Amino acid sequence: MEQAYGYSRFRWFMLATVTFGYVTCGLLIILFAPVLGDVAATYGLDLGQATLAAMATYYFSSAVAVLISGPLIDRFGARPTIVAGGVLLVAGCLLVPVLGGTVGGLVLTRVIMGLGSGPISACVPAVAARWFPPHERGIFAGAQGSGMAIGVALGFGLMPAAVQANGDWRAAAALLAIVPAISLVLCIVTLFAKEPAGAAPAVAEAGAGTEFGKALKEPAFWVGVFGMFAFVWIMNAFNQQTPGYLAVAAPLGLGLGPVAAGQKMIAVQVGMILGAIGCGIFLDKVLKGNARPLLVTGFLFSALFMVAVRFPFVHDSAALLGITLFFCGFFESFTIPALSAFMSLHYPQSIMGKVFAVSFGVSLFAGALGVGLGGAILHATNSYSVPIVLVGVVALLGAAVTATLKPPKALAASTAAREAA
Repeated sequence: MEQAYGYSRFRWFMLATVTFGYVTCGLLIILFAPVLGDVAATYGLDLGQATLAAMATYYFSSAVAVLISGPLIDRFGARPTIVAGGVLLVAGCLLVPVLGGTVGGLVLTRVIMGLGSGPISACVPAVAARWFPPHERGIFAGAQGSGMAIGVALGFGLMPAAVQANGDWRAAAALLAIVPAISLVLCIVTLFAKEPAGAAPAVAEAGAGTEFGKALKEPAFWVGVFGMFAFVWIMNAFNQQTPGYLAVAAPLGLGLGPVAAGQKMIAVQVGMILGAIGCGIFLDKVLKGNARPLLVTGFLFSALFMVAVRFPFVHDSAALLGITLFFCGFFESFTIPALSAFMSLHYPQSIMGKVFAVSFGVSLFAGALGVGLGGAILHATNSYSVPIVLVGVVALLGAAVTATLKPPKALAASTAAREAA
């Protein structure tokens, strides 16, 4: 089968490399969330201001980086682009204790990390289309969703432990540079592999501009953009708000403390890991690439369980709170595998990077907006109620919009020709 498709066994190393890249990005996204209280105390900020400085800046720079990375991937290929991103990720972590004496210095390090995350975030559909046959692309995309969740879980566990060991959150960030360093090594190794036989055409194919113009006119493109927008909003807002809600003292939060809150949030990431893997397999084997049912189901149940965290009968029971957090992660994990596989199946390879970059890049602005708006509302109201309900509303909008997703008709011929090549 591998020879029939022209795909080499090295694709499994590519899967491991991109997945570990997503692990790294997940860890760095959440890096300061478990210790936001310490960050705020260092600079004399409240939690809302600390969230804007340590989190929202990462999302804005990451969004810009994804938008830039898509065309670079189409032009130069995914492998050299992700190596460049890996260098920035390592540098950003190592510079935290050097520049973190001021809020401005912290912001700069988060911008560097965000710029470094762009290439790995943008490469999934392009790598899937170039290295994997159609019947394996859902599994590949699902692995990336699980990698992100593993990284976030590691962040919730490793960052507090590193702070306890070093006594300073800035030194802890530099210590955790070992994770992006491993990712960088894996990315460098991929440079020495041969292209798969099925990827013989040049990276930037003739007519790519015309194909991208067609894609922009298709409803499927904009449904995908909003689906990503809604997903990143709810994922990042929930992951940033909930640890604080669990950790801080009543009446603002539940008073569990940062360590216990981080342990509770691991349930979300376990749910995301299992949900992303299961989603990818179910998409390939049962739904045969039909992403719409998974998208709608994921958004609807994400809204239900994320809002339920605020209900007293849920958070007053340790067991029920853990189950609810698990299902928050399980259902929110459906979006990235479903939309990434949809793009790899229904868009020509010559524009894959641009299509995903625009969709995911715009969505990362949503992540910044969701975190920033949630932080601003928290600062203004001194309550988590409105930010949590807002997450549920955005998830319901995601379900309504993705229910209309259909393959782009204008690009069917060129996509079919690519798969037949």
